[in-house]
Amino acid sequence: MRQNNTNLNTNPKSNLIRNYLLVSRDKGFSSILALALGTLIIGGAFLAIARASQGRNQVAAQQQTDRALAAAEAGVARIQDLLLREPRLAKLELSRWREVANATDSLQKLTEFTGIDSSGSTSSCSASSGAQVSSQDIKNQLTQIAGIITGTSTEPTGWVQLDNNTSYKVIGYDGNGNLKVQGRLNNNNATSQIAVKFAVTENTSTSTSASTAVPVVWLGSHTGNDVGNNDLHGQVRVTVPTANTPVTAVTLGVGKNGTISGGIETTTQCMPSTPPLPSSYYTLSAVAANTVFPRSGDTPDANGYYHYLVPSLTFNGNGQLKISAGKKVVFYLQGNLDIGGNFDIIAENGARLEIYGNTNGRYGCPSGSSGNCNTTEIKTSGNASIKGNVFIHAPEARAGINGGGNSNPNFQGAIWVKNWGFSNSNVGQLTAYGTFNDYLGSKRAVASTRIAIRPVSGWQREAVSQNNQ
Repeated sequence: MRQNNTNLNTNPKSNLIRNYLLVSRDKGFSSILALALGTLIIGGAFLAIARASQGRNQVAAQQQTDRALAAAEAGVARIQDLLLREPRLAKLELSRWREVANATDSLQKLTEFTGIDSSGSTSSCSASSGAQVSSQDIKNQLTQIAGIITGTSTEPTGWVQLDNNTSYKVIGYDGNGNLKVQGRLNNNNATSQIAVKFAVTENTSTSTSASTAVPVVWLGSHTGNDVGNNDLHGQVRVTVPTANTPVTAVTLGVGKNGTISGGIETTTQCMPSTPPLPSSYYTLSAVAANTVFPRSGDTPDANGYYHYLVPSLTFNGNGQLKISAGKKVVFYLQGNLDIGGNFDIIAENGARLEIYGNTNGRYGCPSGSSGNCNTTEIKTSGNASIKGNVFIHAPEARAGINGGGNSNPNFQGAIWVKNWGFSNSNVGQLTAYGTFNDYLGSKRAVASTRIAIRPVSGWQREAVSQNNQ
């Protein structure tokens, strides 16, 4: 038995086979190990590269997101600036902004929606002249700053471009200081959305007593005036950009034979806008000389006013236009008032005539006319006169008396316009009549409502809805 074992171990052929198998096994294991290690090294390298690439992508994505966020914040700042310039917008939700932009008279639409006249905000006056910002200015600001899309588009707002290849979009405003704005990069899909909160407050004060006599003249601009030799028997009120803006008889162009007997009052209050057309009124294609108003068969409103939309009041030669005793008549003027010759407008005993000039196309244009149909001139000349309780309110017009008239005074009532002129060297006399409570237009100057826009008090980032991109 021992001999057999010895023979087995010393058999050269057996040893050769055995050694070959052992060496082959070791070499195979080493190859597998080397392959595994190589795979691990390569995999680690790929993983390191992938992680580095991912890190770079994350940094780039974060930078893009930050730029989109900055665009949204820029949008918020621009909208707040818009609201500071026209605070009444802060009282209206976003859908109303679009209605304002679509309106023929955006300023009047703001008044209609908020119940606050433009005189209630210093933003409605030009810094240089006190003239009201135009309806077109409001439209431009809404479309260019707020991105309002006018017309019938299903989208209320669009993207507003900034100068760094980014843009912003207003996606929500509730009329109570809650604003949502998105920002994005124009060349990729990076979009951010923020929601901010700021307080919107109102303060209503009485700037003029209703029982105060109306100024004989209210000028919406402190520059460009020439009173000349007109005698203004009453107070002249002038809107100025700042409380310390000087206004004197010299700066108003009062001539050596002219007078302002009631003194000059300056105010930073804007001249109120003219009243809108009422729900019911009569439309006249022309006003003929020697017509008596109200006409036979015309009916007044609940407050006793007879309302007429007229293209112009232009008369020359002999004739009269009368307002019957005790009646209240209102003319909404699409064009100008220009009377000369020996023509007289007479409001008989106890009657009241109010004439409101067209601004921003508020009263439309006469048939066959187009373009700017605003009232730009209110003047009398020759021996023409306006007698009785008459109130003329035309915020964009230039007014004056260029003639002596047949009576003393040759104008009774008040004229509220942007500038005074047309007086040259002629003599004209004008006397105030009535109080702030007497006329539809002057009542709008009695109370002023100020809207204040406070700084942002709340800020948060929100998820971006695909529907709003």
